[in-house]
Amino acid sequence: MAKSTGYFAGANGESGFVSYFEGALAPCKRVYILKGGCGCGKSGLMKRLAAEAEKRGEAVERIYCASDPESLDGVVLTERKVAVADGTAPHEISPRMPGAADRLVNLGEFWDSARLQSRREEIKTLTDKKQSAISRAYSLMAAQGCLEAERQKLLEGLILWDKMYAAARRTVKQYAAKGTEFTATVRQRCVFCSKGFVCAPDYGETRLIPLKDSLGISHLFLEQLLAAAHSKGVRVTVSPSALSPYRIGSVLFEDTEVLFSADGESREKPLNLGRFVDRKKLTSVRNTTRFLGKLNGSLRDAARLAMTESRSAHAALEDIYIPAMDFSKVDLLGDRLTEEIFA
Repeated sequence: MAKSTGYFAGANGESGFVSYFEGALAPCKRVYILKGGCGCGKSGLMKRLAAEAEKRGEAVERIYCASDPESLDGVVLTERKVAVADGTAPHEISPRMPGAADRLVNLGEFWDSARLQSRREEIKTLTDKKQSAISRAYSLMAAQGCLEAERQKLLEGLILWDKMYAAARRTVKQYAAKGTEFTATVRQRCVFCSKGFVCAPDYGETRLIPLKDSLGISHLFLEQLLAAAHSKGVRVTVSPSALSPYRIGSVLFEDTEVLFSADGESREKPLNLGRFVDRKKLTSVRNTTRFLGKLNGSLRDAARLAMTESRSAHAALEDIYIPAMDFSKVDLLGDRLTEEIFA
């Protein structure tokens, strides 16, 4: 059976919501774009199609929701080059070639509009509350990003760059297959949401080599690892950091399925990144970096609470929309899409 994988096509962080949907859907010849409000069955429909593909022995890429990792924002049927994706905010998707390549599927056709109109003010209040909370979370994460940038300026001046790059070259030689052409695919592995940091459970690795990183410099080693992989023609999948699109969070050697990341549990022996820091110089900035680190942690905690508030408002909206949906019609739509896609 073909191997299925999962990842996120967006992330909430210091730059607000960053979408990677364009790259995820680019290889597809046909995309079904689902429209409709919360609680209308988009995720359930995509889970059904993913299960159907796997039942047929086909590979599936599950795109998890960055705000609720238990839900799906998309499914890519890799062998058929077909995708089904949630096209609503914050990752709105428009058809590239309507009808010819892409198709809009409106699940909003199956709700009781009169029932929803009777709760208009409640829906507006919850929608405003949801948006206000997520906007506050983004502001807090932006502030955290500014402080982290200052902390990184202090730390980068302490890095033993030659030693780090030499270690990166040895790591590529030890763990990567002999390559011929370098490629780098961007796939988000971890996100920050109301549950804290969450990583995709099926990213594609069979081994995780953990990076022991007490200073927050793993992205610098991963940059060197990526450069060494490029020089050796190794195929990699790169994940941005959960909180910043400007820093690398993990690197996966695709051919050997070995992943390098500071996030996640592993029984493998970790790579200690502390050896790439000038300890004498570190003494002079240690108090400042620790202080900035504590401030960053407080901002992240406040951002997580704001995202929890936003998620609660979203759940309350679902409680309004779900009873107004005719899910028997959603099921019939699922039957038609299954027949069309797998014909």
